[in-house]
Amino acid sequence: MATLGSIVSTAVNFGLSQLGTGSLIGLLGPCVFVCSANQVRTFSALRRITTARFADHEVINQKQVSEFTGADLDEIELEMMFHGDLGVSPEGEVEKLRAVARMGEPVMLMLGGTYHGKWTIREIPEEWLFMYSDGGCQVMTLTVTIKEFVDSVPSTAQSKQAQVENTRGETGAGGPERLPGSPAPTQKRALKVGGSRDPYQGVVGLSK
Repeated sequence: MATLGSIVSTAVNFGLSQLGTGSLIGLLGPCVFVCSANQVRTFSALRRITTARFADHEVINQKQVSEFTGADLDEIELEMMFHGDLGVSPEGEVEKLRAVARMGEPVMLMLGGTYHGKWTIREIPEEWLFMYSDGGCQVMTLTVTIKEFVDSVPSTAQSKQAQVENTRGETGAGGPERLPGSPAPTQKRALKVGGSRDPYQGVVGLSK
């Protein structure tokens, strides 16, 4: 029985072999988007969503103050139609996508020969429009929702370095002794060390 990895690998190799034929539209893991005289397997619409995170802080009698906290993962929705009379098996195609989603495996996304990184499949609602007399699906439409995949985070050292650099740029930390225009530091009084005074003098039970 073929494993998910072998299915994806076979699909990727097939897709790469079609780069020079003009029939390749792209690929999403095991689903290779092609449009030729013998086979039509593609999407009809692509919708990409880019969002950012903000923390809105309450201010008395004023509007909230927004603070940017980072970028969210991009999300893409692909509307597809699989037609049994156009050289593909609708049930077979959706089952390959289901396998990827159930395993939680990130897969590569390529559109028009351009690599767009790795993505995870989050949702696959499907609709059977027409069926053959034997009960098989003839025409199926589905919308595949995928989300950008990031598999690493900055190390503690990298995060600390970035924090120090940001602080240096905003406050001058790690730079000159004082910022331009700031008052000179006050003269520090030297601490006198030693002397003839007995430090234990006046303390009951501790005088020499």
